[in-house]
Amino acid sequence: MKFRGTQEEAREYNIMLEEELKENIVIPIGKEQIKRYNPTFMIKKANGKWRKILDAKALNKKIADFHFKMHDSNEVKQTIRFGDWSTSLDLSSAFHHLMDQIESQSYLTFEFQNNHYIYRSMPFGTKQSPIYFVTAMESIMQQIRMMTEISDNTIIIIKIFLLISQLK
Repeated sequence: MKFRGTQEEAREYNIMLEEELKENIVIPIGKEQIKRYNPTFMIKKANGKWRKILDAKALNKKIADFHFKMHDSNEVKQTIRFGDWSTSLDLSSAFHHLMDQIESQSYLTFEFQNNHYIYRSMPFGTKQSPIYFVTAMESIMQQIRMMTEISDNTIIIIKIFLLISQLK
């Protein structure tokens, strides 16, 4: 299935593909390794950057449904208290660090400029991608929360020692 898009989209697509090849997110393959072609396309994000999408509609119909809870910004807002600290994490390339099972990879193929490629890592567009990402992020966030609790407790202990030393 050929790439369909504007010249600008094709140019941006090529740039992204080169980056994905460098990072081993996708690898070139022979036509005989393909079990299912998937169209790909580009969407422009709100910040003006582009995202490459694997259109896995046909593949998604074959994947079993499963449900999961995805936390949203409203839940986060409810837990924030005055005086809390926060930070932001740049997760722009984190998604592609989740590797697909080797058995699944031959279904995650696409073509661009008469070359065939396979995703080695999680593409945008498959039904299971969000749950795998959320699951991976949840374990990372648990570690961050534990470190934050330790930091908070350490700060409290230091404040107590400072108060005690002032009382002496």
